[in-house]
Amino acid sequence: MAMMTRLHERARALDKKIALPEGEDPRTIQAAHWLVEHKVARPVLIGAESAVHAAADGLGLALPSSIPIVDPARSEQTQRYAQALFQLRKQKGLTYEQAGQVIQDVLYFGDMMVREGDADGCVAGAAHPSPDVIKAAIRVLGVATGSALVSSFFLMVLPDGRPLTYADCGVNASPD
Repeated sequence: MAMMTRLHERARALDKKIALPEGEDPRTIQAAHWLVEHKVARPVLIGAESAVHAAADGLGLALPSSIPIVDPARSEQTQRYAQALFQLRKQKGLTYEQAGQVIQDVLYFGDMMVREGDADGCVAGAAHPSPDVIKAAIRVLGVATGSALVSSFFLMVLPDGRPLTYADCGVNASPD
């Protein structure tokens, strides 16, 4: 667990705001609660406020007031994000009306928070398939200049403390 302790310490020092688009998922709520409790990051839960609170209640967790809940259907930022998404994707045929619908998707909303500087990062994949998470990220955030391949990974720490990194599990069909 020494590796995880080092990662937590580094994250604490960075003090980043992280958008969590799957805010209605109990695992995401538990993670957000843990992040605040251990001061690892400043999470923002994205989802319908009533559903987030219902899921938290189901876990027996009282959400701290320091965890904001942002509902794309009610957020003051939704219109601005839809306009930014339209400008970003209109050359690909996205209409303004379609952008208004797409931005209601929590994955796109979370990535747009990052693009617009309202969050430092976005973490998803607990309730959405990897291809959906990656597609939203590419469409909103893009890929690094000169990159031809995107990749993903996740870290598991076994009960005996051994860390395992799984890379390209759902993205690159033929890693080398």
